[in-house]
Amino acid sequence: MKNLPRTLLSIAAVLALAASLIILSSSNFITETTVDEDGAQETIVRQLSWYQAQGTWGVMIVLIFAVVYALPYYLSSKDFLALAALFALLALVLTWMAIFSIGPYYFPSAGALILSYMALGVARIRQ
Repeated sequence: MKNLPRTLLSIAAVLALAASLIILSSSNFITETTVDEDGAQETIVRQLSWYQAQGTWGVMIVLIFAVVYALPYYLSSKDFLALAALFALLALVLTWMAIFSIGPYYFPSAGALILSYMALGVARIRQ
């Protein structure tokens, strides 16, 4: 039971990294429809990568998510528990704020993060 919180924190970090890689390797289909003066309609379907659709800032956001989910594990292994809890809360808030875009990819990581702090609370009560 003593190692369960850190194990769950490491699982959250790995799941967040996997979610980031899935997002970065995904592609979007864009449909463009144009109508000229004669009323002729032309529809073009293009496939865009995450970088082409979102740009550098979109890639940075995904990397920020991965780092924010990895920091609680790193900080708890260095015994900075208050700072680790702060970054865990930040990760949960970021996931909630991005609920309509990339947030659902990070739900498994958020679940592991919540379970780790629940396990930490149970371990503290048992002492």
